[in-house]
Amino acid sequence: QELLTEINKNLESNGGECYTDEMYKDAEREIQKIEKEKKREKEKQRKQELEEIEKKLEEKYQQRIDKERNKLTDLQTELEKLHAYQKEKANEMANLMKEVEGYEKQLKESKGDEKKNLQQTIEMLRNELVTIKESTSKRERKIEDIEKAKQESEETFTKMLDKHTKDMEKARKEYEAKEDEKVREEVRKQIEEIPSLPMRVINSVTGWFSSWWKR
Repeated sequence: QELLTEINKNLESNGGECYTDEMYKDAEREIQKIEKEKKREKEKQRKQELEEIEKKLEEKYQQRIDKERNKLTDLQTELEKLHAYQKEKANEMANLMKEVEGYEKQLKESKGDEKKNLQQTIEMLRNELVTIKESTSKRERKIEDIEKAKQESEETFTKMLDKHTKDMEKARKEYEAKEDEKVREEVRKQIEEIPSLPMRVINSVTGWFSSWWKR
């Protein structure tokens, strides 16, 4: 209503002619005041609606984010188990090699059945070493595969979080832009509904408003 009064006042003072530069400046101030007031009146409603939009978007992403996070946790847990296994087997191999080395020293000084028994023991230990090496080699390849999968999952997770943040920001901006346009449309309609305002003045004023609102 303040804007309508101001426009009518300026129109009358200017003899029904188009606005002077000073009048446009006055109109700009009036528009700013009215737009701020309308936004303030709808602030609570806008906040609730925006929270609902964000909630829906959060729900859309949360399941995917949780799934990828759980995948990362599982991969990390498996890696830790494999590394623990490799460490255990490395210690086991070191001990076996010491045993073999000790038996080989004894073998040089042994004879007969003792020598034969030592040779069998050494052979058995060497076979055990081969078995452990094969086992650790397989797990080493598995570790490489899991580390690669973990890296890919981390990249996916990071991109997902980044997209989630960008989509949230985009949703906020789109909502704010839409709501701001509604407020501006209300002001436009108020101007166009002034009975005493000539069409050329309406076109001039609303055209100026359009350019101001796009700033």
